[in-house]
Amino acid sequence: FVELRDGTSEKPVQKDVKSIWVLDLHNIIARHFHVQKNPLDVPKMVLGGIVNIIEKYRGIESVICAADSPELTFRHQISPEYKSNRAAKEQDYVTAKQATYEVVGATGIPVVTVDGYEADDIIATIVEHRGEFNAVVVSNDKDCNQLLENGVMRFSNNEFLKQSDIVAKWGVRPEQFVDYQMLLGDSTDCVVGL
Repeated sequence: FVELRDGTSEKPVQKDVKSIWVLDLHNIIARHFHVQKNPLDVPKMVLGGIVNIIEKYRGIESVICAADSPELTFRHQISPEYKSNRAAKEQDYVTAKQATYEVVGATGIPVVTVDGYEADDIIATIVEHRGEFNAVVVSNDKDCNQLLENGVMRFSNNEFLKQSDIVAKWGVRPEQFVDYQMLLGDSTDCVVGL
C-alpha cells in the first residue's frame, strides 16, 4: 500500500499512527439507498460520509473501498441457495450503485471488485496483507467481526468495535465468529445453521 500513502494531503496526520480504512462500499450504499427518496442522492451521501470520516479521524494513510462482484460468487457454487431469498435489485438501486462507484472512483479512492468475490472477501484480504498499518473496517456487516485482532477494529454506527466488544456482545472471540455464525445460520443470506 506504499503507493497509496504517497499522495499529498492538506490536513495534517499523526505520523505515529498509520491506518488504512477499508470501506464496505456495497454495505454503505445499501444503507443510504433505503433512507433516500431519490437514488441519485445516494452517491452524494456516500461521498459525504467518506469525506466526514477523513476529516474527523486523523492518521488515515489510505482509504480503499471494497465492492461486491456483480457475478455469482464461490459461495453460490457451494450452496445454490445462498442469498436466494433476496429479491432482485430494483433498477433505482442499480443506478445508485453504479453512480456511487463512479463518483467515489473519480476522487482517486480505489474501488476494488474481484469477479466471484464479495466485498467481505476483499476486505479480509486487505486486512490480512496490511503490513505495518492498523486497519479500520467500515461496515455494519457483522461477518467482519471475525477480522478483529490487535491493530484491527470495525467502525459501525459511529462507534469503534474491538476484540473485547465482540466478546462482550456475542460471547465469542473474533476468531470464533465464523463457527458461531455457522451454528446459528444467517437468515439474511439463506444460510441454515446446525
